Amino acid sequence: MKIIFISAIIIFISDFSIGQTINNSAADSLINTLKSGTSLEDFNKILNTNKYVLVDFYADWCLPCKQLAPVIATIAHEMKDKVIVVRINQDNNKSLMDELKVWELPTILIYKNQNIEWTGIGFFGKEIIEEELK
Repeated sequence: MKIIFISAIIIFISDFSIGQTINNSAADSLINTLKSGTSLEDFNKILNTNKYVLVDFYADWCLPCKQLAPVIATIAHEMKDKVIVVRINQDNNKSLMDELKVWELPTILIYKNQNIEWTGIGFFGKEIIEEELK
């Protein structure tokens, strides 16, 4: 009986992991990750759109950033017609973050028509972020 139970758990976890990988791969192609040393001028070009721009400042070592990543990926996928998602790695873009006055991780900035509409610091659930994109 224990073997059947353990096997069922392993199958469930395997199916869940495969599903997550497929969903994340599709969403990852919708997320723009800025290259190292992106200038403020280049960043401002990204904001030149009629869509919302959701900017996620993160670091690979930041646990709340890792928790937020699947939320951002889901939003990128589900709202692709309405939102441009940009991720900026703090370790690769320190000067840009200083210019934007972003000092805490994770930080989310939502822009509309080149203006900041909302700022969030820390982990936020999908529903809260989506509400700000309406």
